[in-house]
Amino acid sequence: MTEISIIIPSYNRYPQNLLTLYSLEKQTFNSAKMEVIFINDGSSDETHQALKSFKPAFLFKYIRNERNGGRSKARNIGIKHANGKIIVFLDAEMIVDPDFVQNHYNAHQREKNLVLSGGLYQKRVYTCVYPQFTQKQRLHIYSMLKKAALKKAMLNLKEQTDKMIQLVSKKDIMTRKYRLLSYKSPYLPEIIKQYGENLTGYQLPWVLFFSGFVSLPKQLLQKVGGFDERFKGWGFEDWDLGYRLYQNGATFRCAANVSAYHQEHPVSARNVFREMCKNYFLYQRKHQSFETSIHVLVLTGKISRIQESIIIGEYKSLCKTYPNKFQSFKKGFQILLKEMARLLANQKPLKQFINKLDSTYFLNWKHVILSERNEMNALKQYPHLIKTFDNIIAA
Repeated sequence: MTEISIIIPSYNRYPQNLLTLYSLEKQTFNSAKMEVIFINDGSSDETHQALKSFKPAFLFKYIRNERNGGRSKARNIGIKHANGKIIVFLDAEMIVDPDFVQNHYNAHQREKNLVLSGGLYQKRVYTCVYPQFTQKQRLHIYSMLKKAALKKAMLNLKEQTDKMIQLVSKKDIMTRKYRLLSYKSPYLPEIIKQYGENLTGYQLPWVLFFSGFVSLPKQLLQKVGGFDERFKGWGFEDWDLGYRLYQNGATFRCAANVSAYHQEHPVSARNVFREMCKNYFLYQRKHQSFETSIHVLVLTGKISRIQESIIIGEYKSLCKTYPNKFQSFKKGFQILLKEMARLLANQKPLKQFINKLDSTYFLNWKHVILSERNEMNALKQYPHLIKTFDNIIAA
């Protein structure tokens, strides 16, 4: 009986995707009870040829898409072919420790409706050196190789600059020698420090749904539906699904023993941010709530993630205490946030956007909104909410 299905979408990630698969061969979990569904999403590299000889002990389902359809579509294909009671989403460049699958399984035996992520404890590892790496990255790799006394690799790194150099082999995965080239790089470390692994008091637990390495019951996934395939490129397809899970009563937790090693590869930060802003706009429009709208201020660097949670907490308190009051302020604030997201998605400047706002509601009711803001301020219960609003309209 299949207990766990691991879904891996891959697009031009050879040879890193092979190293990920090798790490799954090293698992302590009973291989007869797990399956790996690998979706080759229209890759043009050596992935297809390399996997012809891959014969692991676990059930391996290989699906090849002729054209690249994106991560959301690829993962949905994986979901359709999954027979496990527990689904683990794993990116193609993630190396996992031998107890990774077992720890996911154990956690789900203890708690129902659980979404479990290791993202807050993520580590990074250099398994390949790419010509596109920065000088800073190459120096970092060289220092690690020197520390590990890997002289041959150091020599190759010095001599080769125009082609990819593979530093880690299958043997290195099996002996866990790859850890010599790894370093801690936790995602959102401030969250775990402030709220702990159970995210107690954190107002946005669904942001822990990192599709790079996360698990949940298949039954819960079927309840909310899979990934929204309208999200293209990088970002927010996972938060969208996470938010739907949150709305349907999922419990979000993070644990160090289900973390993974992200294999570093070239990334265009500019392209990633551009795609992320477009996807965020879709995410914000799809979920018409203050708690999804306020994130635009994190994207633009105006507030921190801790401040974001505090502001949402104050907004929820305002709505609970005064459900039928301050309606103009509530609506006007969200209009501002939506306009910021629209400008960001279209790569337009945010400076003095308040003067160019084309919302007739906000302009016509601005005096009412400001009046309600002053009344709220007199209550002295929502300082972060009011300060954030003030900063926006003063921009």
